[in-house]
Parts: sequence; structure tokens; C-alpha cells
Amino acid sequence: MTGGGARGRWALAPLAALLLAPAAGARTYWVSPAGVPGRSGADSLANATTLAWFNANAQPGDVCRFRSGTYRDPIQPARDGTPARRIRYYGFPQDPGAVTVADIRFGWRAGSFCTARWFHAANGITGCDGVSGVFVSGDSIAACSTARGDAGLLVRGKACVFDSLAIRGTVSGGGQSHWIDLMIGGNPAPWFATDNVVSNGRFTVTVRTGGPQGDVHVVGIGHGVGNRFVRNTFDVTVSRCAGYFFCVELYEGYGTLFHRNTWNVRLDGPIGGSRGVWCHRDSSSFNRWTANVVNVSGRGSTLSFMLSNPGSFPGTTGRNYYGGNSIRDDVPQPGTGVLWFYDGSRSDTLESNAVLTRSNAPCVMVERRRELNGSLFRRNTSRTGGLVAFDGARAVASNAPRAEGDTYGSALPRWWPGDAVRVPPGFAVVPAPATRGAGPGR
Repeated sequence: MTGGGARGRWALAPLAALLLAPAAGARTYWVSPAGVPGRSGADSLANATTLAWFNANAQPGDVCRFRSGTYRDPIQPARDGTPARRIRYYGFPQDPGAVTVADIRFGWRAGSFCTARWFHAANGITGCDGVSGVFVSGDSIAACSTARGDAGLLVRGKACVFDSLAIRGTVSGGGQSHWIDLMIGGNPAPWFATDNVVSNGRFTVTVRTGGPQGDVHVVGIGHGVGNRFVRNTFDVTVSRCAGYFFCVELYEGYGTLFHRNTWNVRLDGPIGGSRGVWCHRDSSSFNRWTANVVNVSGRGSTLSFMLSNPGSFPGTTGRNYYGGNSIRDDVPQPGTGVLWFYDGSRSDTLESNAVLTRSNAPCVMVERRRELNGSLFRRNTSRTGGLVAFDGARAVASNAPRAEGDTYGSALPRWWPGDAVRVPPGFAVVPAPATRGAGPGR
């Protein structure tokens, strides 16, 4: 076993050297907190230049290497790299905290095809910015951290990668707050945040706002296509939210993937307006939520999964997929369910999910007079502390929606399995195969 591991490490060494090697014809500059602008940057001691000088003068293919210490300037290049000749900033992979910069920002006017790895940011990680029709592309920010991430992270680019970030912050201002921000304005939007990847991160945020307050999104996606969130952990505490609160909300968000993320949501104070753990609105469709783990707890407020919200374009969301998720929510909003289709369900698929609540709310609820149009519920396990685990009785069924092989349970001492599922005419229920010794209890 030891010999095999050693061979694996030796095999990776040439690849790592290749990834860190400068492109042909590129220059490597050393910077230091005590550097002097205009020096050659030939070494980290007597010839070191400054980070500000490198930002202003870096050409495609150039590499910036750092002497350890604290820099008052941000990483913020004044021009773009190219796909073949990136502008690269490297700290120390063995000690990503050895170099502290003010910020990491690849802005809309400059900074495409740039890389920043292994840094601590004193004042937050701005990320990749974009405005109407102008944006960065192809950036990479990896293995960086900040404990002052109150402004969150901008993911408003195209094909940018944000890997192994550790960001801690507090949302405390008024107005709109999109902490991880893929929100692009405009109606219709002139461009979309597309094909960005956020992976392996640890995001810790406390929400503590007063009025006047609009939306607070931990992740806000507005006009986005093909973005991916994979293997992240979100630790969220809501101490007070004067306005609306959503862990994730999609406005015109399409083809988004949330895979193997963990959400730990603690409610320690009130939420003043609409709220949701995951929410789709305004035609957000073809999104996939797979193998995520969610725990919602606390006593300060209530929170459901608002899987559809009419917004500006009611009746337009649909074809979203939820598979293999493990969800526990003991504080859903009164009159709703854990998974709450407030604006109906159209060709959605819920498959092999485990949904649990100790409250008396249903695990799945479709609002009255809303559509249940061709959706499929298959091999899910739903356990509630109340009587009804699936409540769609007042919805309007069309195009053969159905439940196949779902399992329902209750913590009530007396439980009537026939009442666990309430569906409208036209909704087919195919029971799960009987299992010897199975029952509704836990």
C-alpha cells in the first residue's frame, strides 16, 4: 500500500510542476510588502517589486510570486490574460495563510483569464464582477480565505471557477443583499452569468438586518445558465431579517446544478417577509438538486422549501429535478409543507429523496388551485409528525401526475395510512411494495 501511494505521488509531481510552470515567454515577478515599484522583481529580497506595480504592469502570461507577509493592496490586474497565457498570482500551497492581501477582485473592465491561489484576504474576497454587457471570463480563485466576507462573493462572470474557498461574514445592511451573487439586472437581461463553478467551499454567514430591507439571498441567481455548486458547506444563522430571506433563490435561472452540498440553517430570530430554503420563480427551469443534505432547526422563525414562487411570471417554472436529497426541517411555515409548491408543479421530478419533519406539516404540499401538471414523485421517503405526509388534495391535476413507490410515515400514536396521501382527481398513486415489519414509526 505504501509503495502504491508513493508511486501515485511521484506520478502527480510532474503534473503539478506543469500547472505551476509559467507559459513560454512569460515573466515571473517577485513582490514583497517592502518592495519598491519598478524594481526588476527578480527575487523576493533586494529586487522585489510591489503588488500594485505588478497589477498595473502585468502582461498575459506573467506570474506574480509573493514574499510572505501582509499587503495593503488587492489582487486586481489592470488587463486581461488570454486562455493560453493567463495572468497568475501564487501564494504558498503549503501555507495559504502566509500571504495576506487586501482583496481579490477580477473586475468587469479587466481581469479575464486570471488565477489567484493560496491567499488570505483581509477585507473580503470580491470575486468576479460584471455589469450590463461587460464581464470577466475564465478566471480561477482557489484555496483562498477571508474572515471579513460581509459583502460576500461575486460570481458574475462566465466560466469562472471558485474552488476551496473559506468565507465568513455577516449580512447586516439594508436593501438587497445577494451574498453569493449571480444576480444580473435588466429586463430582459443583456447577458447571463454562465457556466461558473463553486466547489469544495465552506461558507459561514450570519444574517442580522434591520429595516428597510429587501431580499437577503445566501445564493442569488438572476439570469443564470449552467452554473454549478458542488460539495460546498453552507452554515447559515438567521439572527434577524427585516425583509425576505432565501438560502437560494433563482430568477430566470436555468440548468443550475446543486450537487452534494450541505446546508445547516439555524433560525435564532424573526424573518419579516417571504422566505424559503430553495426557491424557483420567473420561469426558472431545468435545474437539478442532487445528493444534498439540509438541516433546518431553531425556534426564532419558520422556513420551508418554496420550490415554486409566482413572482413576475406566474405559471412558468417547471421541469426541475430533485434526486437523492436528505432533508430535515422541523420548523416549516404554518399552512405549508417542507417541500412547498406555492405556484404549482409542472413536469417536476422528485426521486429517492428522504424528507423528515417533527412538525405536523406535510413533507410535500401543493398549494390549492395550483397546477399538478405531469410531475412525477418516485421512491421518496416522507415522515411527518402530523397526519398527512403528501397534501395536494386542493391542487388541479393534469397530464397524469403520479406518485410511484413512495413511502410515508408519521409519529402519531394512531395513524391512518390511507390519510397520509391526499391528492386530487387525476393524480395516480402506486404504493410501494409491502415490506415485512415496516411501519410508520421511527
